[in-house]
Amino acid sequence: MLELCQDIARDKTLAWFEDALAEIRWGSGGKHRKPIRDGLIVAVFRHYESRTAESKALLHDHAVVPIHTRRRDDKGTWGNLSADSPMTHIVAADTVYLLYFMEEVSARLGWAWGRAK
Repeated sequence: MLELCQDIARDKTLAWFEDALAEIRWGSGGKHRKPIRDGLIVAVFRHYESRTAESKALLHDHAVVPIHTRRRDDKGTWGNLSADSPMTHIVAADTVYLLYFMEEVSARLGWAWGRAK
């Protein structure tokens, strides 16, 4: 069930990323920017352990987003995804994911969240 919560939270976060942050850039220094056209292509790789020497359990996904994406013009041209905005908002993206995950776990497993004392 936690994997399902992970899947849903990840997909919602990627959709948020696509809608709120993903832009295509072109021109000298990427001075022209527009939202992407047909969504992002994302490859997701699931891991079940941390990379520590003890290799403890840690469910997490890696999402790889290629830099090339379609422009919003009607010509079907391609360009590069801007990395500025996503990198600037990486903490926000992590927070969005955690909130979606907590929401799913609460709804599906009935867990409540609180502060540690």
